[in-house]
Amino acid sequence: PITSLIITSNNKCLISASADNTIKIWNLDSFECEKTLNHPNLFKNGNLAQYQQYNPILLVQNEEILVSTSTLTHEIYLWDMKTLEYIKSLKGHATHINCLELINENRLVSAGNDGKIFLWDLDNCLFLKSIFGHSVSINAILRYCNKNDQVITGGGDNLIKIWDLNTNDCKNVLRGHQYSVNALVLD
Repeated sequence: PITSLIITSNNKCLISASADNTIKIWNLDSFECEKTLNHPNLFKNGNLAQYQQYNPILLVQNEEILVSTSTLTHEIYLWDMKTLEYIKSLKGHATHINCLELINENRLVSAGNDGKIFLWDLDNCLFLKSIFGHSVSINAILRYCNKNDQVITGGGDNLIKIWDLNTNDCKNVLRGHQYSVNALVLD
């Protein structure tokens, strides 16, 4: 199945991610697939069927970089949107990555089934730190308004948490859901 969709700001391209660990770039004028991106080391562990889960994608740095994930390797991949070539992978997650969020021009947060929030420096392709966030999976992450140092997470533990990335502290916990929190939107 298709697991994630993005339309570029100029409305010329649709980018789709699939559970088969591919990304496709679609021309919205011709409705043709212009390019298929295959994750590096895609087949190193054999059968893909066991890895078919949600693969988030994100455009960053003025849509010059595409950020994607792989259910197979638990890595974050960076792609050059001009050349559609692979740049580098970011390694740190031990399990599936469920969500990505840009918190400022060069900082990315990711979270997944390990219950941790990871902070990355995109300019230097560096892992900065991780924060243990939830007792089970983190399914959604969102930058809190225009505050570059705070994120909101939603988890499989039915909780919503607000985090200060400078201090690694949980500032607030919102309770009330009976089931997993899988999406967050700020109005």
